[in-house]
Amino acid sequence: MDIVAKLPNELKEIVWSYVSLDEKVWISKYYYDKYHNALIINKIPEFNKYIISLIIKNENYIFELIYNDMRASWKNSNTILYGNRTFLTYEAFYKFKANAYNNKYVSELIKGKQ
Repeated sequence: MDIVAKLPNELKEIVWSYVSLDEKVWISKYYYDKYHNALIINKIPEFNKYIISLIIKNENYIFELIYNDMRASWKNSNTILYGNRTFLTYEAFYKFKANAYNNKYVSELIKGKQ
């Protein structure tokens, strides 16, 4: 039986106030939605590699959250050089990566919002 469930609500609230946001973000989907921007996006040292890894691993829920937050800046980004290709925006680059890794969800998500 879950021992925490037996604790009085007042005590749970006190304990919860000591749990850092860095920990809360991983507890549930609700907290991920609530805190992902401030805690995850701003702390990723190689953000572009992280986004590509989401595409490769089909982490579509997380990609969509970040995409919705970053869409405006990705549409207005500078030119991206990748190998012998040039992409006018990060949005176009990520769509290319989605197609390359056969991630139809991300490809359709970007296509549908362009």
